[in-house]
Amino acid sequence: MDVALRNAAPLKPEIALAKAISEFESSLTKEHKASFRSLRTQALSAPPSAEDVMRFTASLNSQIQKSSATHRCFGTRFTNIMQCVQKYAALGDVVVGGSQNIIACGVWALVRLTIQVCIGFGSYLDKVSHFFMTVGQSAPRYESMALLYRRSKLLSHYMSSYFLVIVQTCHEFMLFSRKSFLGQLTASLDDSKLRDAQSRSERLGAKIKEEVSFLTTQTVESEASENNLFRALVGGAYSWETQQRKLRQRAHLLEALSSSEHETPFRQARKCGVSTVYEDEPAYLSWEQSIESTSLVLVGKLGSGKSVTMASIIDNLYLSSNDRAVPFFFCRHDNAEALTARAVIGSLGRQLIDKFFKDSLLDNVVDGVTTMFSLGDVLRLVKDTVPRDARVHFVLDGVDECQEYDAIEIIKALGEMQKFMHLSVCVSIRSGAQDHQSLFRPLLNFQTMTMPEKNPDIGKFIEKELERRIEANKLVLGQEGLIVEIRDALVKGANGMFLWVALQIDSLCDEKSDAAIRSALQDLPPDLFSTFDRILKRSRKLAHTYQTRILKTIVAAHRPLTVDEIREVISMEPGNTDWSPDMLVNDIHSVLACCGSLVTVDEENLSVYLIHQSVMQFLLEKPTAGSGRSNSESHFTMEEAQKLLGESVITYLNCSLFERQISKDVAHEVRVGELPSRVMQEALAPAGVVGQLAIRWLKSESNHQFDAKKALTEASMPSARAPFE
Repeated sequence: MDVALRNAAPLKPEIALAKAISEFESSLTKEHKASFRSLRTQALSAPPSAEDVMRFTASLNSQIQKSSATHRCFGTRFTNIMQCVQKYAALGDVVVGGSQNIIACGVWALVRLTIQVCIGFGSYLDKVSHFFMTVGQSAPRYESMALLYRRSKLLSHYMSSYFLVIVQTCHEFMLFSRKSFLGQLTASLDDSKLRDAQSRSERLGAKIKEEVSFLTTQTVESEASENNLFRALVGGAYSWETQQRKLRQRAHLLEALSSSEHETPFRQARKCGVSTVYEDEPAYLSWEQSIESTSLVLVGKLGSGKSVTMASIIDNLYLSSNDRAVPFFFCRHDNAEALTARAVIGSLGRQLIDKFFKDSLLDNVVDGVTTMFSLGDVLRLVKDTVPRDARVHFVLDGVDECQEYDAIEIIKALGEMQKFMHLSVCVSIRSGAQDHQSLFRPLLNFQTMTMPEKNPDIGKFIEKELERRIEANKLVLGQEGLIVEIRDALVKGANGMFLWVALQIDSLCDEKSDAAIRSALQDLPPDLFSTFDRILKRSRKLAHTYQTRILKTIVAAHRPLTVDEIREVISMEPGNTDWSPDMLVNDIHSVLACCGSLVTVDEENLSVYLIHQSVMQFLLEKPTAGSGRSNSESHFTMEEAQKLLGESVITYLNCSLFERQISKDVAHEVRVGELPSRVMQEALAPAGVVGQLAIRWLKSESNHQFDAKKALTEASMPSARAPFE
């Protein structure tokens, strides 16, 4: 019997996925089984929407805050994977078919239930949420999925295989959750299984991406064919072709409204912490509960936590009511294209039209293509689309990041929209940035809420952050009573600035003795700019030759650069086109440390950011006499930053190496004797490949028998597996 089972053909991915879901359901407790079936039934009757994902992650953040001492919002880490599952479940009967739709809705219910259970994992929550966040980065969340799913059996197989990995991992988590507390301590989570699941999901995600790219190209070609509709009619597929055409037109329409990514800045702000300062404010309560168009302006100084407050308000709006739309937009200083009036209002329009879509809007799409709409066109489309009785709460953070002209145009447009729909607007602005009384005059029922100097959230933030640092052994104390001194000193010096507090805690973690910590507490910098100056002075010694280059590159870049992009740029010597891979920085993270806590790497997209827009203002501001800040190389002009980045890019594009190289994945003949000096030249892939090769070489019985060509190929290519694994 065992031989027969081993020789049997593997199950098709769709069947294997259905089987895995069935096994998951049968293993549940009575209570969890009832929850699973209820969630699946809801999804079958009403496909989950993007709002359901936002509402779900908001509820997770709320549960975490109530059940743990951390101020971190782990719930936001689950956004990508939930969006992936939501899009799969929302494909519906027409796209994936009746039986497959039951499976898709089962995946939605299964993942949602598992995540809810994982919230109670305590010390394992960080590991579990990080796993789902990492897997979510490669998750297939393509808007075109509904267009392509039925066109490719291969895509269907890949999708089923991908979700099979997710379901199997969720099953492991559920079994782990049923162990006793002592059992969880002794068993722990199997890191090797998590790494394997992550690796498999990443490979399948890459295959899905390739197939979607291929099908998208074919779609463009087929749209250009005049015989396409005739073939559909002859084949009896007119209704399906019509639906596909509508889906394509809808996608074109939404893309013409806005291509700005509005969710990532929100998630980054939400992960920073929790704000409750608004909850009992009369101005906020009247704004949130109003059934008419009204406006609320949140005013606060640099580093006072405005963005975190606005992100917390969004979560609160999703949790407090299901019958309103909550579009939002966070203005980022490092994304110039998203700081125009057209970009902000276009994003608002896209979010509203996506929610209240109707087929008559497709009249604006001519021949399947449309040009970018003007600001007036966006207002017209919103007016024709949003129901008169719809309640809309729009949250706009950091309008002062925009140029004055654009800020004025944004507020005027919002005021116009308030006249023909129930639009409640919440806008944040830095105190002293502009005359907000005159700027916001076009808004209806305008009220102001000011971030308090003595913010009660700061004390909670300090206590939770100190506790987290101690538990992680980042803050090591010799005397337990010192923690009270640290807390009191930070509360006293904060002056309502969360950013100031966070940076001081980072600095205190670097001190090596209680005496050094006490000395630092006696000499805390009075403001943010003095804090920035001190951090750069102290961290410059870690890699002083790179600090200014990194800062100039980040400031001058048109968009946030990834870790790998930063690594390549700072490894260039402007003007030297005789470049080789051994000039690359080996450990980019240790080099980035030369900028201290002023530079951060996003845990999801691995992009490098300045921790706050005020850091750019500090870098570009020339210190004045008596300011207490050094006139060091850390200060520069925008022109100097752009000049350095431009020279680096031009040099990179003219490197002679690229004239010879065809593919970085080619395995060349390498003599073992040359390996120490050639290993970096052969491994243009991530630095981890170099480590793998070095270990293989050391472990070989004889260096002269080490097959370098084979090792290079194996280390740089994914392991061979079944096509749908």
